[in-house]
Amino acid sequence: MIVRPPSKEYPDGSLGMLDAGIVVELSERDNRNFFTLFEAIAYGNGKHAGYLMLDNAEEEDCDEPEEFAARIAELVSMVHKSTLSLQEVSV
Repeated sequence: MIVRPPSKEYPDGSLGMLDAGIVVELSERDNRNFFTLFEAIAYGNGKHAGYLMLDNAEEEDCDEPEEFAARIAELVSMVHKSTLSLQEVSV
């Protein structure tokens, strides 16, 4: 849950919910990897997120890791420009 207090941009504040759609219990390693990936995406560091996906994949056979990371960066940037704003949220 993301709670944003009232501000000039959002006079009434706002509330955001993240629903992964499933319920799972992650191992300590997977939990750390998920948090690190979510943090990179939340802060708009898409290229780092792309490399995290490759580095943490159980089986990874990517021939062009630079291209993959660049494409993930484009997706993260597009989402940040259109819908996501975590400027006032501490992750």
